[in-house]
Amino acid sequence: MTRKYIESVEEEDEPEEGRNALAPKPDKEFVKRVKRRLRRNWQKGAFDKCIEALDEIEPSMVHYFRNQLADILTLNPDFFTYATEADEDILKARHKVLDLFERTPDDVALPILVSALFIENEELLERITLHLQSKGKKPLSPLIQRLRASYYTEDPIQKAGIKRVIRQLGELRDKRASAVLLDIAKGDLLSMPADDASSCTIFVFAGAISYIIGNYISGDLSWEGFLGMWALIFLPGYLFNRLIGGWLRQRKERKNNVEMVREALNALALTPNKRNLAAILSLRMLPAMERTREYHALLASHFALLTPDDSQLFQLPDRLWLVRNLERYSEECTLTMLRGLEFCGREEALDRALELTAPHIAHAVQSEAKRVYPLIEARTEAHRARLELLRASAMPEDTQTLLRPAQEKPNPEEERQLLRPVE
Repeated sequence: MTRKYIESVEEEDEPEEGRNALAPKPDKEFVKRVKRRLRRNWQKGAFDKCIEALDEIEPSMVHYFRNQLADILTLNPDFFTYATEADEDILKARHKVLDLFERTPDDVALPILVSALFIENEELLERITLHLQSKGKKPLSPLIQRLRASYYTEDPIQKAGIKRVIRQLGELRDKRASAVLLDIAKGDLLSMPADDASSCTIFVFAGAISYIIGNYISGDLSWEGFLGMWALIFLPGYLFNRLIGGWLRQRKERKNNVEMVREALNALALTPNKRNLAAILSLRMLPAMERTREYHALLASHFALLTPDDSQLFQLPDRLWLVRNLERYSEECTLTMLRGLEFCGREEALDRALELTAPHIAHAVQSEAKRVYPLIEARTEAHRARLELLRASAMPEDTQTLLRPAQEKPNPEEERQLLRPVE
């Protein structure tokens, strides 16, 4: 553990005024003493004494020790040298910290508990997950912030944590969380940041090499010669970094997106909402999306909410896509498409649905097609009847006769008599 980190812990800023105003403010010496005991005993491996120090912290004081408690809960390697997952005393201390956070105001506890979703201990994760779910929609903002901060990562532990965050967003059953999950499914959450540090490195490296080579060749390097040599070295390196480096970043981004998109689809299936159906149907345009099992499960969960009055939720391209995907990939896919056509299918689906009632078709698909076909046929007939009622009638032979005046030559005397004043 570095001395710089130790000093930053001891000289931590006091909490801002107004937080926990009703709680008694602990003595500054008490706060420093408990922090020192936590740090030194954990360094020595005296975890039982650390637990004794934790016992002195009241829930109203958690804000003053939030960084140290978060380090204990997440086993921050910068703070703890000998901490391991398997030690019973460490696990006991982490449960003690979690007890404190569960009795702490949400504005202090929720961001730390969301960060703790990235730990590996299943027992603690279960407690944290249940506590976050008990808070309703309050964890939404910390979850989104954490998701955006750690979305692109190659660390498997971090990836597992991001998947847990996505699942928690699905459990919220909130339209704002659904919007974020749809962005993940579309790949529009955010783009992988460009590696600007490498460009700066190339810039400085090119300048140094140009100066050394120029002085070695000429002995007295002019500014024009220096800039010319710098351009010859820097520009090819910069272009190589942008083109090849950008291509490598895109590969990492696609690889990361495949895993996160599947997790987002599963999370959206937990909270189906008919208002999201149009956006979910538009996801089929993404590469290989319509082949994924998670996408079919997501569609099935939303189709289960539909009623016969929801046919307006489907546009003609949606209906044609459902018909086109019948019997295209798997039996599960066929059943999902039939359930969608049950609420929107018209004449374009009649022939294909009738073909699926043939004896040689799989029993599950055949039974579903026999159930859905009469509904599609009835909707088709109703649509045709509606078009028949709206059809224009035959035009009369002489349209002018409909607009002729009552008399060919009106009598002006009669008009004046109709408008004469009453005596």
